[in-house]
Order: sequence, then structure tokens, then C-alpha cells
Amino acid sequence: MGKTPQKKPGVRIPWVRDARDDEYDRSAIDIKPHPPYLVPLSCGGCGAQVSARSANADDPDSRSSHFFTMPGRKHKDTCNFDLPRRGKELADASQGTIVRREGQWRLKCPPLDRPGARGGAKGGSTPPRPPRSTGGSGKPAVSSLRGPAIASAKRIVQLLNSFKNDPETVAQFAAVAPSGRRNIPWDEFCAGPATAHQLAQQLLDGTAGQIPHAVWGPARTARPAGERGDNHVVMYSARHPVLIEDRPVKVNVAVDSVAHFPAGGVLLTG
Repeated sequence: MGKTPQKKPGVRIPWVRDARDDEYDRSAIDIKPHPPYLVPLSCGGCGAQVSARSANADDPDSRSSHFFTMPGRKHKDTCNFDLPRRGKELADASQGTIVRREGQWRLKCPPLDRPGARGGAKGGSTPPRPPRSTGGSGKPAVSSLRGPAIASAKRIVQLLNSFKNDPETVAQFAAVAPSGRRNIPWDEFCAGPATAHQLAQQLLDGTAGQIPHAVWGPARTARPAGERGDNHVVMYSARHPVLIEDRPVKVNVAVDSVAHFPAGGVLLTG
């Protein structure tokens, strides 16, 4: 007997308009005894006709309550909630840094120069790696895909924000370690204003995984980095403090915006 074909996961639509032109998000689907909206419903992004599906643990296409386009209906070309189209556009504009594999869009983290690494408080130290050849220019050699990869990470963050970071949408994205041998779930790879302090605490404690990390949020250019006039240090202040010797300390992340990043450190994306 052949395998039973699995249903293709539906694209989650963050919010809709009802027949009264009122707006509702997915939390309205499970309001008892009945949802407050009045059908028909339309996609909040383009007006395409949609319907609602409640969570059903026995249905692989309905692990959480969501809105979905009706059969035969399609999002308009400009709709922000057309995930297949937007994912394809991401990959097409990524200069090879985003690939589609096994039902996911995956960000390929390029190999970056690593002048040395410092171990965490509990993890000891890592022997420094000899710096790569500078080619006589005096600047560290860095992958030419570093810039496109950062730009692609920022675009993925913007896309997921438009979907309100719906967990099942986030699960369709991942990062690929520079070695190419490990896929990293996006929510493990990328931290935002609400979670940056958790990553910072893990780095301080030495418990963070030896993988690339991305941090996004409000940032400002602080000053030129060293003597290289084309580099700048970018500052990012985490929303929540971390604990150092049981004392809360505000976290300020400083990242050299175009030079080199530790292989297991923090890469600022926006």
C-alpha cells in the first residue's frame, strides 16, 4: 500500500474583514459560543474570500485555528499574506542566500572571518583560529555573501512580522550553519526585542548553542570601527536586562557592522 498523502499546510492569514467591514484576528475563531464576525470573510491583505478553521489535533492541516483562502480563490499579486509568492520573491532576490528545501525557506549563513572566540562563563575558552589571509589589503577576508545574507535575514524578519510571527509560519523558515551540515529553526536562530535578553543570558552563561545567531531591533550607528572608515559599530539595547552575579544589568549589543563576527556570536540584522 502506498503512503497516505498528507494535506498541504494552509497559509495562515493574520487578520480578516467580515461582512460589516470589521477587523478580526485569529483569536476570534475560538470565541464561544460562536465567533463575533459575520460571514462572508475576506483577507485583510487583499480582499480575497476566506474561511475560518478551528484547531483540530486529528487534522494535519489544522494544528491551530486559522483563516484560509477558499478553494479556487487566490490572493492578489500585491497581497502580503501570499506566503508562497513572497517566499519565492525572497529567494529570487537573495543572491543565493535563501534556498527552498524540504518545504522550508532556508537562509544560508556564509562563512565569516573569525579572529578568535571567547568561551562563556561556564564553557571555557576556545583556541583562536588563525586569521584568514587579507590578500595584502590589510582588511580581513570575508565571504562576499555576508552582506546579501544579512539583507535576506532582515527581509525574513519583516515577512514574519507581517504574519505576526505565527508559529506555523515561522516554522517554514530556518537557517543553515556555515558548514551546511545543520539546519537551525528560525526561532532558535533569530532573536527580537522580546527575546534578545534570553540569548544574551545564554551567551553570558556559556549555554548558547555553537551556532550563528541573529538579533533584530532598533539600532543606531555608534562610531567608526577602528581605523577602517568603511566600518561602523552598531549598537542595540535589549528591552530586558540580564543577570550578572544575580544583579540585573542592561544589555547593549555592539556589532561591527561589516567586519567579522564570531562563529557562535551575534549577527545584527536590522
